Amino acid sequence: MKLSQAAFALKTGGLSDPIGIDVRNPELSWRCPGPQTAWQIRAAATAESLENGPYLWDSGRVEGKRSHHHPYGGAPLASRERVWWQVRVWCRGGEPSVWSEPAFFEAGLLEHSDWQCVWIGFPGAWSGCGRCFQAKFEAPETVRKARLYIAGLGWFESFLNGRRLGDAVLDPAPTDESKSVIYRVFDLGGVLQPGGNVLAVHAGAGWYVSPITRFQLELDGEVVLKTRPFGYLCGPSGVTRNSIYGGEEYDARLEPDPAWKLPGGPQLPPGRGSCRVAPPAGRMRGAMCEPIRELMELPVKSWNALPDGRFVADFGQNFAGYCRLRVKAPSGTRIALRFGEFLDGDGGVNQENLLGDHAVDVYTACGAEEGEEWKPSFTYHGFRYVEVIGLPGAPDERTLTGIVVGTDCRPVGRFRTDNDLVNRIETMVRWTERSNLHGVPTDCPQRTERMGWLNDMMARCECALFHFDEANLLRKWLRDIAEAQDPETGFVPMTAPCHWTPDEVDPVCSSFVETAWYLHLYCGERALLRELFPHFLAWCNCLEHAAENHILLRGGEIGDWVPPVEFSAPGSCRSGLVPKELVATALYGYTVSLTARIAAFLGERGEADRLERQFAAIRAAFHGRFHRGEGRYESDSQAAYCYALYCDMVPVELRGAAFAHLVARFEADGRKLTTGNIGTKYLLEILSHFGRSDLAFGMVNSTEYPGWGYMLANGATTLWERWENATGSGMNSHNHPMLGSVGSWFYKYPAGIRPLPDSDGFDRFLLAPDFVAGLNEVEAEYDSFAGMIRSRWRREDDRIEWTFSIPPNTEAVVRLPDGSSRHCGAGEYRLTI
Repeated sequence: MKLSQAAFALKTGGLSDPIGIDVRNPELSWRCPGPQTAWQIRAAATAESLENGPYLWDSGRVEGKRSHHHPYGGAPLASRERVWWQVRVWCRGGEPSVWSEPAFFEAGLLEHSDWQCVWIGFPGAWSGCGRCFQAKFEAPETVRKARLYIAGLGWFESFLNGRRLGDAVLDPAPTDESKSVIYRVFDLGGVLQPGGNVLAVHAGAGWYVSPITRFQLELDGEVVLKTRPFGYLCGPSGVTRNSIYGGEEYDARLEPDPAWKLPGGPQLPPGRGSCRVAPPAGRMRGAMCEPIRELMELPVKSWNALPDGRFVADFGQNFAGYCRLRVKAPSGTRIALRFGEFLDGDGGVNQENLLGDHAVDVYTACGAEEGEEWKPSFTYHGFRYVEVIGLPGAPDERTLTGIVVGTDCRPVGRFRTDNDLVNRIETMVRWTERSNLHGVPTDCPQRTERMGWLNDMMARCECALFHFDEANLLRKWLRDIAEAQDPETGFVPMTAPCHWTPDEVDPVCSSFVETAWYLHLYCGERALLRELFPHFLAWCNCLEHAAENHILLRGGEIGDWVPPVEFSAPGSCRSGLVPKELVATALYGYTVSLTARIAAFLGERGEADRLERQFAAIRAAFHGRFHRGEGRYESDSQAAYCYALYCDMVPVELRGAAFAHLVARFEADGRKLTTGNIGTKYLLEILSHFGRSDLAFGMVNSTEYPGWGYMLANGATTLWERWENATGSGMNSHNHPMLGSVGSWFYKYPAGIRPLPDSDGFDRFLLAPDFVAGLNEVEAEYDSFAGMIRSRWRREDDRIEWTFSIPPNTEAVVRLPDGSSRHCGAGEYRLTI
């Protein structure tokens, strides 16, 4: 049988038709129209050559159902090289499909010597201002290929002949600039014009503080424009203050004439020349991740006028981004926007939880008769409320618009039930995850932090992957962690890119290993595991050296983080119900066990055997130190049993008894959680794994403290950092993803979709819904790396109607409530239970 449809959704390195990739043999992926048994890729230097050659690479027919992460088999890419490719597939016993539509990828500047430009700035003045750079050049009548290679630190936006290049904002994503600097490549076709052209760059502080840039523009392979020690004009913009945390001030009266960006326009005032500046030490790295973009707009839900002339806008939703201001005001009118997550008693915005700098944007009007419109360029906020000070009149529906900003990761999951509370929890989880994707998976978008905390990802990773396609973002972040790891000791810091870190090891940082493994299970990442494997071994060695007789007594300060406040250790956000050394040692063992599994998968049998022996020693030491007989563990807390069971510290013969003690403790605690962020994920997983999803659901389906429903009952629209409705100063973000593991639980247990341990990009998965009382209808879609998976069930009288779909090239183990199971291939299924 010949497939009438072609393969589709061709991607290179997880991106569609990328320009500026920084790998020489990128990985190619596609989606199949049917059950693939073999594939063939052909590649050429032009799209026309794909038909009859000559070819840069022809794989020939290759047997296999895997449709992702196939390394390009042509000669390693040269800098600037573009390759066109397409694929066809065979189905079982049939003829090949038609060839797919062509796709392409193009290399960036792969050698250090390719960069012929220097870094420039103007460090001598304009402290805190945005900086403008202006470069004029001539272009010939005909240009076949025009490329701009550009980087700006901290953040930049660029324009050619007045037209903005690309749609990224807050660009580039944060890195440790001493290790890596991300650059962009723009195809200037359609923007370049014969004769005079103007390239304009606007740069702000970002994470680098002092704005600098470098660029080179090439026409048909010839460098016609590049940053050099002196010569290009540099001046301040209307941005007079900009800070990630503190906000942005903009004076429209100071903005240069917009014509300075256009051919024939004026020179950039004040006409000072830029100068060469010390370059960051990091290597230039092509952007291999979706950029941060403006994702959607939100209207103000309501306005409240305060007696002193302030107005407070309520967007009805906590989110990350900024506002567009529209106003008609006399020249010099100063309008301040104060951002916050909750309100004071007088109705104004409360900023006490921002921990320092105040999130305030200020716009000074120029008095334009037609009115003025502005949004910031180099800051963002986490907020629901905006206090507006200085408006010349009452606001209307156009005065403020909320703009949601984040890394443009494609949504992949949809979950719905007949239970309104559950649906609202799911929406809250989704908004929280979306609010914390800004070049790294951040902890919060509002206060003086916004960092990639490894601790949070131990609880968050599966939830993230069920909601958004974060493969590229997490791949970038894992490399950030590898760069931050101490090359001598193997020490892994608490945040990456590394902004701060404690001095002692903490195995909560083992999300470094776990996230890479989940990317393999969910997204088929093999090469990344191979690349990072030496780093995992170094981390296991670091933990081993920190342990005493296989017990981690020092370090591990995070413990089970942020349980309900009444269970916290004195003066800490760590749980006081479970010894920190129990948590640390369990996670240490889990890390070694997971690394052993990775070693075995990679064929590193010697390392796998050694790590398995190390794990056995850790488990024996854990059991000897913390077991109190008959399956009881020290402190007899929910967290103690959850860490022991989830991390496989309990001997097989005692697992049933340990779980029984967990249930007894849970019942004694009033069926309410007493766990922190990681412990809560483990509690949900362990209860469901041992067949008590009813207990887990009862906890979820409640508006009592502590719980997700309690947050909603108290006005939350995103997850809190604490189980309490905390305000004031201190650690109390109201948009924080580390308690969001309930989001993955929805997909894995009520919907029943979860990868099997030998999954490779979700090609093998389990379908086993828990038909819990309290839910009569559940519907989930997960656009996995392998394709769309659907699971929908409805309770009707004494039976359940369950329909599910399995995508091509995958296999599901379908398990029924009676314990029986069957293997099902691709297709649509309907069962009556």
